[in-house]
Amino acid sequence: MAINNLPPNIKQLLEKCHASINTRGDLPSYQRKKIYSLFDSDANSNLGHIKRAKLELLCAWKTLHIWENCPFTDHLARELLEISEQCLQEKMTTVELSHKSDSFYFVVDDLIIQGEEYLDAAYAGFACAAAVNAVLYDIDLDLIGIPDQDKEPEDWLACANACDAFSSTKSWKIEESNATKRTEFWQWFLNNAVPLVWNTYSE
Repeated sequence: MAINNLPPNIKQLLEKCHASINTRGDLPSYQRKKIYSLFDSDANSNLGHIKRAKLELLCAWKTLHIWENCPFTDHLARELLEISEQCLQEKMTTVELSHKSDSFYFVVDDLIIQGEEYLDAAYAGFACAAAVNAVLYDIDLDLIGIPDQDKEPEDWLACANACDAFSSTKSWKIEESNATKRTEFWQWFLNNAVPLVWNTYSE
């Protein structure tokens, strides 16, 4: 999905976001806030929520295989993402999603005690949990702009958790992370995920 096919203001923002990816391979949180904020619509107050949730779901789907390849996990994350997609399409209400996801964050949190080798799977699980929350409750746009290191882990977006899973990053050793893989993730986010969401839900 080419950036060139987007409206000029979206294209310009994404180009600035590309240029702002730092040497650690991160897209700054203030740029992420601009992207999620641009999804709001004067004509449809719910459309911004849908777009933000869809973008978060795409990020969670991207690293789901990491969760599913872990010996301590099951298919609940996939089920939650599938139900979330149906909720966005208004094929299901959020009642079942809320019920099934109620304790999922704590299931993921428990995975961390299995050892550092399972942290990638945990981050992929947290990405799923964050995406589900985006479907259920939308996103706090003010919170997005705060750097991840200054937020509680439970406040991280799916995109941030998925980036950590994709790049095998430990949150307390982010300076040692794989900048190449982190850059690759955010380039995918800007080149593929954002344009897909924008064009799927264009007014």
